[in-house]
Amino acid sequence: MPTIHRLWPIGLALLACNPDKSGDRTGDTATDSAPVDSDTAADTADSGDDSGEGADTADTADTADTADTADTADTGVPPVDPAAVRAAVHTWFEVDTTMGPRSHAGLTDGTRLDSRDGDTFVTPAGLAAEVDDAFTFYARLEAAGRGSVRLDEAIVADATVQVVTAIATDGDAYVEAWLTDGTAVTGGRFFAMEAPVWDGFQGRARLAERWTALAGSTFEEGFSEDDERDGAGQVPYGWTGDLQVTSGQLNQAGSLLGEVQVGSTTLTSDQRDLVVAAFDLLWSRHLQYRAEGGVVGLGPSENGVLTIGSFTRSTDGETYKVADWRDIDDGSFVLYFESGSRGLELQVIQYDN
Repeated sequence: MPTIHRLWPIGLALLACNPDKSGDRTGDTATDSAPVDSDTAADTADSGDDSGEGADTADTADTADTADTADTADTGVPPVDPAAVRAAVHTWFEVDTTMGPRSHAGLTDGTRLDSRDGDTFVTPAGLAAEVDDAFTFYARLEAAGRGSVRLDEAIVADATVQVVTAIATDGDAYVEAWLTDGTAVTGGRFFAMEAPVWDGFQGRARLAERWTALAGSTFEEGFSEDDERDGAGQVPYGWTGDLQVTSGQLNQAGSLLGEVQVGSTTLTSDQRDLVVAAFDLLWSRHLQYRAEGGVVGLGPSENGVLTIGSFTRSTDGETYKVADWRDIDDGSFVLYFESGSRGLELQVIQYDN
């Protein structure tokens, strides 16, 4: 395993961990995803479809594409090995979680690139657009007074890497690492003293509830009668949307949602994002408490069916990206999202029992 060079430690107070959550960390996988990240947390190998269904998954870890490695024969500069850089970044964050997510520390012996001018975030000129966008995305946490964000640069496995880390006051943390030319290295999610959950596709960390619900949303009661449902802008009973997830499973990764498997269902990247975002929200509300052996089964004879699609609400005339979870018990919700400048944003969560 490649070593990480030039590392600086920054102390962090011990974050509380939920003692009732357990289970190995499983990296997210994705079916129609852009190739970014094939590694999972150190203690877990991505197994594809744990349910044995030989199925597509909502998140598929992709192997690094080394075909784009720069030809440096004329410069004398050794080529970057993306897999080695990724493995080294993973090692740094996985090696010691006893004081909470190491994402708080940046990278040792590196350089912190961001600063503050009053309430204004300042980053250096010349950042790749992808790195600048990542910092801007995560800086919203600090702007909202709910945590902090930082941008560090260091040499990792002989490559210059820029790392954006965001740490929420509630104990969850997020990291994205990039090469200086804007090539994505890895991303992941953390909670307290637990091992990281590495992204299986680029942008998975941004689909966590922390980000889709950051701007705030409204809660609405639902109704059971058809005329009342229509008046409340509620999807009708029997709504089939564009796609239904009727099989598969959710895998527990400590306190977080790990791999999302969707049976034999094939998803586009937009559908995958909506499915993962919806299950991330539902996980924190109640599905995590259904886990048996670290797994929550999906389907009409399991825990429920998720229907996704576009739906225009009668209450405001707006068309939303909708995820309708029909639970086997009393945990049914309809989630109404919009695609904003920063990705999916939850607008309304409606109780639907």
